[in-house]
Amino acid sequence: MTDAEVYLHVMPRRRRGVWVVYQITEGSPGADLVQGVASYHEARDRAARNGHRLRFDEETWAQMIEAGVAPQTVPDDVTLV
Repeated sequence: MTDAEVYLHVMPRRRRGVWVVYQITEGSPGADLVQGVASYHEARDRAARNGHRLRFDEETWAQMIEAGVAPQTVPDDVTLV
């Protein structure tokens, strides 16, 4: 596997607090918990540090917009799933 096949996936927040981030390798059955983030910018910076792609669950993106911690328009570096 190459780094290009690894991405960070931000999951919906179920309670107050942070959004949980998993590192996922395509084709692998598992995921590794990375830790939580408080905003899109924090998730973007974490992904960029390691050259990973960044994916958000659609519900997560809507939560972040509502919380005022993500732009209204989805940036080019983000994939919504």
